[in-house]
Amino acid sequence: MDQFSIYLQRELKVILHTQQQESSLPANVLATALTNLEPLGFTFSPAVLDILNTWSVTTFTAWYKKLVKELCEMTGFERNYRMMYPRFPDQVMQMSDAQLYINALIHYWTGILPESHSTPEDEQPKIMLLDQVSLRVIHLGTEEEFAQICEHLLRAVSALPVTSREHLVWFANHQPHWQQSTPDVIPNKENAAIFIAALISAGKIDKDWLHTHVQTATDVLRIATALSNGDVSLATNTRFVSFSRAQRKLILALLENISNPLEDMFRYEGRWIRLGERLHPGEYRQHFPQTAIHFDALRHGDRPQTFYSQVEQAFASHQDQHILELLSQRPGEFVRRLDRLIRSGVDMEALLNRYRMIAPEVATPILLSVLAHFEKRSSSLPRRHFFPKGNTAKLFVSTQPLVPLTEQITSSIIAVTKQALIDKFAKQPDLGQIYIDPQLKKHFVPLGVRSASKSLRTLTRGSWIPLNQGDTLRFFVWWKEGWVNDVHTDRVDIDLSAILYDDQWQRIEHISYMNLRSDHFLAAHSGDIVTAPEGAAEYIDLHLPSVRESGVRYIQMSVNAFTSQVFKDLPECYAGWMMRQVPQSGEVFEASTVQNRIDIAANSRICIPVIVDVEQREMLWTDIALEHYPDDVNNIATNRMSSALIGRAMTELIRPNLYQLFHLHAEAHGTLTPHIEEADIIFTAELDQDALIRSMNDKTLLPDAKVIKPLDQDQILADFL
Repeated sequence: MDQFSIYLQRELKVILHTQQQESSLPANVLATALTNLEPLGFTFSPAVLDILNTWSVTTFTAWYKKLVKELCEMTGFERNYRMMYPRFPDQVMQMSDAQLYINALIHYWTGILPESHSTPEDEQPKIMLLDQVSLRVIHLGTEEEFAQICEHLLRAVSALPVTSREHLVWFANHQPHWQQSTPDVIPNKENAAIFIAALISAGKIDKDWLHTHVQTATDVLRIATALSNGDVSLATNTRFVSFSRAQRKLILALLENISNPLEDMFRYEGRWIRLGERLHPGEYRQHFPQTAIHFDALRHGDRPQTFYSQVEQAFASHQDQHILELLSQRPGEFVRRLDRLIRSGVDMEALLNRYRMIAPEVATPILLSVLAHFEKRSSSLPRRHFFPKGNTAKLFVSTQPLVPLTEQITSSIIAVTKQALIDKFAKQPDLGQIYIDPQLKKHFVPLGVRSASKSLRTLTRGSWIPLNQGDTLRFFVWWKEGWVNDVHTDRVDIDLSAILYDDQWQRIEHISYMNLRSDHFLAAHSGDIVTAPEGAAEYIDLHLPSVRESGVRYIQMSVNAFTSQVFKDLPECYAGWMMRQVPQSGEVFEASTVQNRIDIAANSRICIPVIVDVEQREMLWTDIALEHYPDDVNNIATNRMSSALIGRAMTELIRPNLYQLFHLHAEAHGTLTPHIEEADIIFTAELDQDALIRSMNDKTLLPDAKVIKPLDQDQILADFL
């Protein structure tokens, strides 16, 4: 990982400098390079081309090799896409059921693939790729813009996904003047812990700076967890490492500096006891006496009365005024319990007055979630959905609906919440003329992205995006077995499946290794590969017009670890999809037609990356990780009931959307305009700025116009939340 790879992955930008030489780069060299980039789905902007023209062939060749290597890694271009039927999909569609069955048995028994028995007469010449593709443009960047990435990551109000956490650690280790990129306040405690732990490991820490960013015992616990490469969300336990003497003293000093940490310590009692075994607070009793006393109390079980126990006692005894006074001490807890306060019968006028008082102190993401929640609370929803905190995207679904609230109650809560958000945003600089794309209603605000998987284009879970041109949807998965941390995975069998449902989420059919093709519509599976020492792939083609004619509304993509390894323990596994108009043309895997690719590396055995709405020709980004019961065979048949419930739940998610967020900003410190060419800032649902410009026809953006896309999650988290 370096500056080049981070900037290219995050922004699709490169930093280049003009070189003085007598002659420019030969045109045939540059033309060849551009031609070779097209199969990967990329090209250069005019600004990049202008600078490359000043380079020598030697300099350009070295840089270009590095670029291609990085793009291949991003797209999965140079992989061994070993598959059962290399002339997929025609080979599967034309073969008899008996031959398909025999081929599968031979492969299961011997590991031999049907292609091993093919003769030259069986081979057919490949047709060149006939699908039209839109190339993604690699733009010119600057050192200043690159440094802003670190600042945006640190100003994010939501916990960062794994890739962003890795990049944050890189900045801590390699940014020479890291304090210049560090905001006065790091709003998210998890992000702060990761950054601080990286600074400590790099020996860069400034103790005065550190004390200003560590305010609670839980902050200290997160830092110790990050130093141990654990889960800083604290959703799972961590095996603490043996800290160096300097690190032990630093952690104990941080805890000594915190007033009344015992309540926080008892919230994670077991972890603090285990951490104490690594820190040896007794050895440093003279230096950190209060900390030693707190650890003694922890071991002896001298538990203080906690804030939460006081709240529960107040609810149990119906002390309405006391409940409001208690919760007002912690505004975030007050807002999280708004629905419960209303249902418990607390006087609404008193509740609203308190809410108005404390709302300015509540974080923007919490207020947005409250707004989305209460906008639907006047009706009885059949299901409620929860994403528990943690690094794995697990979805819980409850079929016990809450009692509906009256329109008067929900309207009052909504009014107070909106006003609090507008007042917050009004303190920010004026945005000028603002254009907001109505399609942003289909994109959720990037909250809870901690568990988001690394992908070619990272979207917010629950967002809808249109499918590219083409009638054939092609799912794919690629994986490899081998050594991970000196442990061999053994044989790894990953299965790709597509489950098809009607409008009411009643299962119609599935395409999988158990059902390689359909008798009702055009669909084919490339065949079941059961081992992948050199890497292997599976594909599914679905002809959307014929699928829809058969009554299918939704298609759920599923990736299952049949051999029961968890994905995080594999050397590599990823999945994605393409849109093809002529599926038999070109290679089976054409990187330029890949609409998105997602790394599957969660602590789970089942992944549901996306759901397709065939009627609307839209893709729902789900990125859900599931576990299975050890007694079950892990395939799509045994999971079909839960799959339908999860699919329905994901299409019903209630979350704040980007359209709503940006409208609140416009109301607070900007002016809406319906004319995109007049806007100082454009909020668009397009995933590429170049695609936006192409869609404008004869219109042009203002020279200094700023464009914010759903993919600009760093900037949204830092500047608009």
